[in-house]
Amino acid sequence: MYIVNNSNYQQFLVEAGQHRHPHTGEPCGRGLFPADQPREDGRMKAGFGEVPNAAPMAEMDLIPMETWPDLIAKKDRDNSWLVDKIGTDVPCTDQDGLSYCWVFCSKQTIEVARRIQNNPYIPVSAVSVGGPINSWRNAGGWPEDAIKRWASVGGCRESLTAGPWSLRPTTWDKNWEADCQNFKLLEWDDGSFNTAALRWQAQMTLTLHSRPHTLEFTWWSHAIAGGYKAKNLGNGKFTLLMRNNWGQWGETVNGGTGYVWMESDKGVSDAVFAPRSVTPYEQ
Repeated sequence: MYIVNNSNYQQFLVEAGQHRHPHTGEPCGRGLFPADQPREDGRMKAGFGEVPNAAPMAEMDLIPMETWPDLIAKKDRDNSWLVDKIGTDVPCTDQDGLSYCWVFCSKQTIEVARRIQNNPYIPVSAVSVGGPINSWRNAGGWPEDAIKRWASVGGCRESLTAGPWSLRPTTWDKNWEADCQNFKLLEWDDGSFNTAALRWQAQMTLTLHSRPHTLEFTWWSHAIAGGYKAKNLGNGKFTLLMRNNWGQWGETVNGGTGYVWMESDKGVSDAVFAPRSVTPYEQ
């Protein structure tokens, strides 16, 4: 088990940067905007509790650290982690060379949330969400940009597009915009507390509740998804299992690809958003 932490993250960045996508042979995309820099339209990143449709988590709802070892051991015995529940039912998202990590991570949480709600797996289009935000350009953003679009408009199924990385909607099925209403975000929680300690506690709380969530890592310039599993390393240290957006890259767990373990020193996210419910579309 390879765990990313302060001792190896620089080598991890080198190795991750050398990864090439099998589809194009190009480096796999990232695309997270720095939290302290405005977008091209002048907007700044929202603060904790400022994203519409994302209710801020309360400190009283966070699971205390002293209970984590027992809860982790119980979920291990019961095989009740999120990664156990989805198995191979929800494939890893794959942004290829697009700078759309900020959308593909939320696409992943939408698809996993649908599975938890006992809806069938239907690939949804990240580009149908990110394209309108970025005027159909290959450009970066924040997961909150995608979250607001999932909540207000939704995203269409991938089969109505010209492919998962197509930025030319004129070549898509004419019904793609109408289909977006079938794949909308209904409720989200915001765990983007103002301190790293509380954000890590929010990530662990969501993971213990088997709830997928988006994660932002400024040190990696990248956004991925979390909520899959936790492990007690002893001596008060824990690691969380997260999932990237690069297809086959990463560890294989329960038959699913794209996973990576991160300790708190590098695994604590700069912002955390977790779906509570999504449109229950089945066809």
